[in-house]
Amino acid sequence: MNKIVFAQMAARLEGGAGEQKKTGMLAFSRIMEAEEKVGVATISGYIGYGNATVDEFTKHLEELKAEGCTKFEVILNSMGGNLFEASGIYDIIKGCGMEVTAKIYGVAASAATLIACAAGRVLISENSRYMVHRARGCAVGTVEEIEAYAADLKDAEGQVTGIYAERTGKSAEDVLAVLNAETWMNAETAVKEGWCDEVISPSAAESGQKETAAQGKEEDGGGDEEDPDEEEKGAPQNYTVLRRMMAAVGLAGKNSVEELEREVARLVAENERLAAENDGFRGMQGQQARVMEAHEREFEQRVKEAVVREMAAIGVAPVGLPPAEGATEEPGKKEPAMTNEKLREMAAQDALEWIMGHPQEAARLAEQPGK
Repeated sequence: MNKIVFAQMAARLEGGAGEQKKTGMLAFSRIMEAEEKVGVATISGYIGYGNATVDEFTKHLEELKAEGCTKFEVILNSMGGNLFEASGIYDIIKGCGMEVTAKIYGVAASAATLIACAAGRVLISENSRYMVHRARGCAVGTVEEIEAYAADLKDAEGQVTGIYAERTGKSAEDVLAVLNAETWMNAETAVKEGWCDEVISPSAAESGQKETAAQGKEEDGGGDEEDPDEEEKGAPQNYTVLRRMMAAVGLAGKNSVEELEREVARLVAENERLAAENDGFRGMQGQQARVMEAHEREFEQRVKEAVVREMAAIGVAPVGLPPAEGATEEPGKKEPAMTNEKLREMAAQDALEWIMGHPQEAARLAEQPGK
């Protein structure tokens, strides 16, 4: 199972390396700007792992084009994810033929920064963070398979480094130094170093949201100013709460309780699927650990057997080996010292066995006077 994962820091921040939270959202909508339609994609959580995939991104982007959108905004709040999915989305955005702007609210880290680099302009909110680091991954297999994987990882990282260099105007060597340091930047530094183009202040963001809401009302053909709460009168309380929750995470265009409930059910099912997949990965890790432990025990036993065979070949019994350095005898197990007198009193066969089992002690007794 070979994977290139571009977000190990994300894993540590969101539950630890052993429990990556593969949750998030990819949502598409459109807004009116003067005479033009602007498509919007919101990416939150992890990239890949069933969320924000190349297939899903392509499908919805084509729908926006069919609706006549000529501009495209990518809203990012993501710690990163799978490098292959992020690279695919980067290529799609680059070739979409629309004017693209990326807006970062919260964080753009790891693979999410690659998607940001696909936009013509990158805006980052005043209190957001931006992080880049080197690609990381894992491989299991033969020496040749692992070497091939390492070569693939190096090649993929070289492509990413080139994209970063083009975006920032830095040399590939300078970019690699930044990646090696696993660099976190605030909004001001990200703009100063060329990763982003402009800092969005909270007041500007709020103004833009109000303008977008007003334009959306014009698009729907409603000139009357209605109180949003009036619109919700008579609706079940859970519908009001659900609609506000969905709007907060960027799910627009849901006009009925049934649609909201279906969307929530889909997200719950997706979360359960990802949790089951995560449990499967943990089970595979446990099985691999048990196999490795069994191999270690087998290897240790083979080494012991080989040592015994070599000792037998030179006529030395295993019990005749000197004790290991630092070894201590168990209480009550120490044999009484042998003397020449005791040795003479023993039966010939017993004496011979003792001498074979204690060659060093027997040699010492042989040198004593009165032998």
